[in-house]
Amino acid sequence: MQRISTDEGLTQGSVTKIVQDDLGFIWIGTYQGLNRYDGYQVAPFAGEYMLDQRQITTMHKTDDGNIFVSTEFSGAFLIDPKTLKVEKIYSGKLDPEDVFFSPILAITEDDYFFYFAIAQHVYSYNKQSKKFLHEFSINKEEHIVRALTLHDNFLYIGTSNGLFSKNLADDHISHIPLTDKSQVTEDNKNVKFLRVDAQLGLFVGTVEGMFDIPFNANRLLAFDKVRLLIPNLNIWDYSVSSFGEYIVTEKGLFEFNRQTMSVEFILNFEQSKFLMSDNSIQDVMIDKTGLLWLASRSQGVFTWSTLARRFKHIELKNNQARFNNNVWSVLQDQNNTVWIGTDNGLMKYNQVTKDITPYLVSNDEKAFHGEHGIYGISEANIDDSNRYLWLMKYIGLALFDKQKGELVPIKGNSEAMHLINYGPNWGFRAMGNDQFAFLDEQNFYKYNGKTGELTTIKGLKEQVDLVNAHAFLKPLPDYPDEYVWQIVPLQ
Repeated sequence: MQRISTDEGLTQGSVTKIVQDDLGFIWIGTYQGLNRYDGYQVAPFAGEYMLDQRQITTMHKTDDGNIFVSTEFSGAFLIDPKTLKVEKIYSGKLDPEDVFFSPILAITEDDYFFYFAIAQHVYSYNKQSKKFLHEFSINKEEHIVRALTLHDNFLYIGTSNGLFSKNLADDHISHIPLTDKSQVTEDNKNVKFLRVDAQLGLFVGTVEGMFDIPFNANRLLAFDKVRLLIPNLNIWDYSVSSFGEYIVTEKGLFEFNRQTMSVEFILNFEQSKFLMSDNSIQDVMIDKTGLLWLASRSQGVFTWSTLARRFKHIELKNNQARFNNNVWSVLQDQNNTVWIGTDNGLMKYNQVTKDITPYLVSNDEKAFHGEHGIYGISEANIDDSNRYLWLMKYIGLALFDKQKGELVPIKGNSEAMHLINYGPNWGFRAMGNDQFAFLDEQNFYKYNGKTGELTTIKGLKEQVDLVNAHAFLKPLPDYPDEYVWQIVPLQ
């Protein structure tokens, strides 16, 4: 992780919100000022309203590309990232006679209106007339509105006292329970995050877990099917992009896997070099390059590249079989299943469940390698079933049935089968669909797995000394019908 703090010019270390504009600049809101980062350095941004000295409560990139900025005591503003002109759209008080300021805590929008969460209320703001209209109130002064989102002409309202919806067509307001009454707590009804996901429905983040309200067959939210996606964690924010799906909590950063509906811990601030003990991350933003921007409560902004996750260690282990982690070959088949060839058998790896299933494994602990050391794998095209794999073994070539999980006979006359199965032979290489080249102590051969035909490669023995020949290599792209082999010179 890298850090941008007051040492680098940030106005203050407690970060509330991070937004990237369409030009690529990063806007950072803190408890004491607004900042703008250009990729090289961070600088305070004042505008016409001394925003570099204001306490920033939230920010939002609007549909037309402006940056919405809400402050604790000075109202709310729209910034044009191209001209850097600032327009004040809210004074900070619902009534000029109010003693206290009421900042905007959350925002959502459609084509015609902004919807603002202000204290325990929601107001719409007409983008053309710039008029405010009351939409919703909790009617309990000890509670506030914390999150807003729109879907299918409904306004969804997350409050510290539960989730509500308002039908914008008829103004009907409903309370949406997230769990049984007996299981409701102050924390799991405290809604602080809302996001509509096109596949999974409405995500509802609370102080105690994230819930999901899925779509039904008619693409309507099924309120009777609410499920708890992520238990216990205090959900601060969620961000999704082509670089992944990430959730920030009081315990650090997690990655969400929608295939398994689970989260995996990634990192927290304690693991960094900056000697931090508070792992709360209040906001997350993925920029256009795949860099994660993480808001801390005291030490500024931390950045972490999602590309750090491009390598994952897959260790082959299972209580039922003796695995070998000397990996020689890897193939991802048409079903996205990963097949791994090792010194001791073939492994099937499910990328979603992370399950590993062993095949052809020997349990002889004293053997240098198993009976079936797999040094090459290729898909078989002997029929249209996508059912078989060719396995290039320590000795010989084999055909593996993925459905049965066992070897099946290959085609060929008795002479060919003896030469392929009993060797000694080596250097197997797939030369095309169901076509293989290999050698033994006598000659170089080509085998057609579809027909069973075995032939010698004429003229090659006269050009290459069998004593030095080690293995055939993959043909060059521009010369697919020519042979390439590896020579091991004598010392």
